[in-house]
Amino acid sequence: MIIAGAGVYLFKLRLGGHIIDAKLIDVLGEKRGYVAQLILWVGSFIGGQSYFSREKCYDMNFLINPRDPNGEAMIGIIMQHYSHKVDHGKLREIMLEKKEM
Repeated sequence: MIIAGAGVYLFKLRLGGHIIDAKLIDVLGEKRGYVAQLILWVGSFIGGQSYFSREKCYDMNFLINPRDPNGEAMIGIIMQHYSHKVDHGKLREIMLEKKEM
């Protein structure tokens, strides 16, 4: 959501949002121009947000290899700060597999 909002803001800033807004008001009139601005910028925000939500996200449970010593240290750090985001069942399964080896 933050990336979509920043993208719309930067797009408006870079493209000259005040020029677009002025053209909309000139062409459509004041009241309809403000409605068109609202639809344009909110629509572009929602479009950007849906685009970013469709992009592939990386799952931390699959990025870190707990069998590796560095991965084990990283899991310790993640467990301290973000333990609610770790799949504990999968982690337990991997750690039991590691002990059996």
